[in-house]
Amino acid sequence: MGDLDGTDASYEHCGVCRLPSYNPSSHSSRAEPCGKVTEMPTLYVMEQYAVVHRDSEDGLLIKFHGTATPNGQPQPDGARRIPLNIVESVVIVGEVTVTAAAIRLLMTRAIPLHYISRAGRYVGTMVPELAKHGQLRLAQYRGHQDLVRRAELARQFAWGKIQQSAHDAATLSAPPRAGSVGHRDRADGAGDRPSGDIGDSAVQIVGFDPYIGFLHSSVYGRPALALDLMEEFRPLIVDSVVLTLLNNRMVSPSDCTLVEGECRLNDAALKLFFTRFEQRLEETVLHPASQHKVTYRRCFELQAHLLARYLVGELPAYTPCVTR
Repeated sequence: MGDLDGTDASYEHCGVCRLPSYNPSSHSSRAEPCGKVTEMPTLYVMEQYAVVHRDSEDGLLIKFHGTATPNGQPQPDGARRIPLNIVESVVIVGEVTVTAAAIRLLMTRAIPLHYISRAGRYVGTMVPELAKHGQLRLAQYRGHQDLVRRAELARQFAWGKIQQSAHDAATLSAPPRAGSVGHRDRADGAGDRPSGDIGDSAVQIVGFDPYIGFLHSSVYGRPALALDLMEEFRPLIVDSVVLTLLNNRMVSPSDCTLVEGECRLNDAALKLFFTRFEQRLEETVLHPASQHKVTYRRCFELQAHLLARYLVGELPAYTPCVTR
């Protein structure tokens, strides 16, 4: 499909879908996350009032202001250098400053920059130049206007989520042990972020307009297509992480604080969630269309490629990613 095929040397092509497949040998090993910065494929900067600077052509320098410990003792200022060869996206949590030079470096390196509030609400995203796939976006707009095709895609997105949720329901049908969560209500509403950031990045990498969807309505400011693709992954990623944390008592009511009527995790619990979320994304699974083992993170982009090939007429139908 020309430009829709990956050309990066770090990818090989799948024989079934002609989609890029993940080649782990092309990625550097990653350090364990620390308390203020998580050094994973997605870099989370959570230390409030930290400043992110450009350190060189291939790195960031994050400076932390000293804070008081629980016993009132001051902590010294500190800094940490982050090489960009281990970073695929950056998430800023709360009151963190990113300098103009650091933003330019991230955009030059094609690394998206996402902002969320300390309460977990999505604020916005800065992305590099959009992919130059005008023909794909025209096909996307035509598909949106075609009510029959739009309804079929909406059905496929919903069917993928239902299939994954059915497996979760079967898993949870066994009697829960004391103190665990035995129903899905506690996991629902876990939020579209940071998982939605991955969906945004995937659709923009492929060349879509993220605001024109098929299942979700395209109202102002809503990345409808990213949310569409997220549906089939929500039980696999978000619900799975939340249920694991709750059922294994890794978080408890003492980790939460009510602020203006909202329940917010403390810093330690928030870091644990981000860490578990990233670990889940790095787990490998057999992608049903490509028949290659890839990470869940890579599955997002592969599904976006499949959707693109369907909309431009190279595939007869879009198939959701059902892995169980």
